[in-house]
Amino acid sequence: MSVLSAGSAKRIRTQCLLDRTRQDRERGRLVDLADTMSGMESSREVEFVFEPQDEGGYHAYAPELPGLHTDGDSLEGATANAKEALALYVEGLREDGESLEMGVVRLKLPMPA
Repeated sequence: MSVLSAGSAKRIRTQCLLDRTRQDRERGRLVDLADTMSGMESSREVEFVFEPQDEGGYHAYAPELPGLHTDGDSLEGATANAKEALALYVEGLREDGESLEMGVVRLKLPMPA
């Protein structure tokens, strides 16, 4: 019997939610992201990093949210998938009764000469 870390469990849950949402979309069901995100404060933002991939498309992740990764064939596609992944991630946190507080501090440091 293997034991998953909390981070691994979140990654698996996020991927399962993304897979389920993609399946719903493929079946013609609409996913209402506004309903999922409605409880978040409008002033809160999550930074995503979009990395171009050698094979094409983009890999996107949110450094503040462990396990939140997605991709897309284009920057627009990756952005749409990132919005969807964020909504599902937040929904999962809420269902588990976990906090949305990230506690991340960002500082910009000068590049050494």
